[in-house]
Amino acid sequence: PVRGMGAGGGPGQLQLAVDENLEGIKWSGANGCDTFEGEGCEWAPDTGTIQVCEVWGLGGNEAIEAQQQFKIRQMEKIVKARTVDRAAMFGVSGRTADGGWEENPDKFLLDAAGVTSSNSDNYRR
Repeated sequence: PVRGMGAGGGPGQLQLAVDENLEGIKWSGANGCDTFEGEGCEWAPDTGTIQVCEVWGLGGNEAIEAQQQFKIRQMEKIVKARTVDRAAMFGVSGRTADGGWEENPDKFLLDAAGVTSSNSDNYRR
């Protein structure tokens, strides 16, 4: 896939593409297109180099605050995704819906692996 951004285009119109590094441009479209009056698109070179790039932002302080809140929510989601929910993994407090630790599949696996003791209820924590 091509990376960068573009503007214009369509049948008989000139299109401008800017590469992903904001270093170069490429014009495409048929010569003699109807984008501009007079000479048409014949003045446009096929490629070029960006000498200066000016970036504008709109929205003011409310937009900045919304962006910061969005970033905070995204980081919270990332932290939550990295956190292991042991209660969900091993049953809430070691209990299952149908009757507790003795019926828990994790206890069965621990017993099968030979990880048992007279104090096997401690393994649920």
